[in-house]
Amino acid sequence: MHSTFAVLIVGVLLCACSSSGDLVERTRSPWGSGGNPAADSESYLGPPTAAVAPVSDRRSARGSSGEQLDADIQRSIQSQLDRSGIFAGVVALDYPGEENEAEVIIEPALLATGGSGGDDVGLRVRVTEKTERRVVLDKRYDGRSRTNPLNVAITELQQDLGDRYAK
Repeated sequence: MHSTFAVLIVGVLLCACSSSGDLVERTRSPWGSGGNPAADSESYLGPPTAAVAPVSDRRSARGSSGEQLDADIQRSIQSQLDRSGIFAGVVALDYPGEENEAEVIIEPALLATGGSGGDDVGLRVRVTEKTERRVVLDKRYDGRSRTNPLNVAITELQQDLGDRYAK
């Protein structure tokens, strides 16, 4: 009799523990998987987030400051787009293909313009929407400015992205 009673009590305790575990799980994550409120049934209607991949340098003659220039260009694109308010946020990726949660992936490449000046550069930018897996922009920007041609190119990129994503 005592052993049957003990088994019954253990069974009741096991049921109570598993039920309270479900309650704790529901309390911890009220929106379903991953704590993301939009994951299950809601649609996010705000601006997307964006990520800027590292700049790939496709110029034939790279100077010693090439890596620093690439990093500066990536930071310039990231900060200018972030300040623009087009996106919910803009992050800079540490390496191409890095895991991220951004919807819009911006992949800049530095190109030689073929002009007479040795420092002439152009910027080719490919923009991909991750969810749809489609390229929405693939364009070359050649800044026409003696003082800062890359700033002009980034501003033109910002205008194109604003036309597509700004509400």
